[in-house]
Amino acid sequence: MDSPHLAVQLPEVVSQILWHLAPYDSGPDAKQHHNITHYRDKHHLAPCLLVNRLWHECTLRHLWRHVVFEDTKTDIAAFYHFASVLANTRITLPKPLPSTSLSSTTLSSLSVSTPSFCESPSSRLTPSPSTKPLPPSPPPPTTSSIDLYRKSIRSVTLRRIKEKAMHESLAAVAHHATHLQRLELYICDHVTNACLVPFFLVQPQTHLTHVSLAGCHRVSDESIVVLARHAPDLVHLDLRACGLISDVSVMAIAQSCPWLRHLNVGRIRERSRITSQSMVMIAKHTQVTVLGLAGCDIDDHTLLALAQYRHKTLERVSVNSCSHITNRSIQCLVKSTPLDCPQLSVFEMKECHRIDDWYTVHALAERKVSLTMNDQQKYEFQEWCVRNGKNGMINTPIKHT
Repeated sequence: MDSPHLAVQLPEVVSQILWHLAPYDSGPDAKQHHNITHYRDKHHLAPCLLVNRLWHECTLRHLWRHVVFEDTKTDIAAFYHFASVLANTRITLPKPLPSTSLSSTTLSSLSVSTPSFCESPSSRLTPSPSTKPLPPSPPPPTTSSIDLYRKSIRSVTLRRIKEKAMHESLAAVAHHATHLQRLELYICDHVTNACLVPFFLVQPQTHLTHVSLAGCHRVSDESIVVLARHAPDLVHLDLRACGLISDVSVMAIAQSCPWLRHLNVGRIRERSRITSQSMVMIAKHTQVTVLGLAGCDIDDHTLLALAQYRHKTLERVSVNSCSHITNRSIQCLVKSTPLDCPQLSVFEMKECHRIDDWYTVHALAERKVSLTMNDQQKYEFQEWCVRNGKNGMINTPIKHT
């Protein structure tokens, strides 16, 4: 029997083959691949486990790299099994409890839109290897396999998991997934500071770069301050509808996470907790390009600071329902000022009733900036365009979770 070609005996080559069989988002070029990173069944990779030892290990690493669990009975059972394997001990599945969470529609309203000319990126990472019904009696993994699983995990996503007794499972994941880079807990009712802090303290300096806690309304400054202290490479932080988050933790992020590019603290409650005090620091000390501030108690100082410090790279901003924002905020964004923001593609100003400088709004629309306005704002803008012989066409941005 002929020996296999040298190329398929190199782990780097095998990993590339597996990626093309089942892609996942990775690195700065992920956006260009998002059209092929939607949910995919990975069972077709099963034969790769049987080729030889190298292919077996590479396939396991690939399967365990990104794990996702949804709010189905199968996925919830799979999550507890997943945590049990990582901890090498049995964690029992508790009885489900009723939910009191926010709806995904509410959270979507607080997200920062993408430009209307872009495709909306996938809202989920590549699927968990455990999202199908578990076999009745799986063989226990060996110690070496468990160690491989632990080292392979880069991303963990839980979406709408309502189990109150999930602390033990999350603690097991936090303790053993020591190379974790992305943590997404989306509308998980019972996630608390006690659940999160172990993820941030797993090592003196965590590998985390992306953290999303959208809709986890029990999370407060306590855990985010710890995150700021231990995740200096953080680039993405989503705290939508986390009403207990305040200027305290946002300022800690500003001071400790200089590479931050995406921040969303939009909310429908506890508006006064987020003010321009923390947002000016974010503008000064981070690389923020996408900022979600819907419903926050900010004023023009926030936009002026963004225009001053981030004008060259600012891309998307949401100030929906920020009642203190005035014409000064939008006037600093257009080309006629020294602080022009040439990369701006989305500006959300719905319910900002103190903005009525339709000349500047039209200038933004002419630059193909996607705008959001309520019906009254649209009516007033169209009336101004008719009176002044201007084109009143507005690009509407795309919302995603």
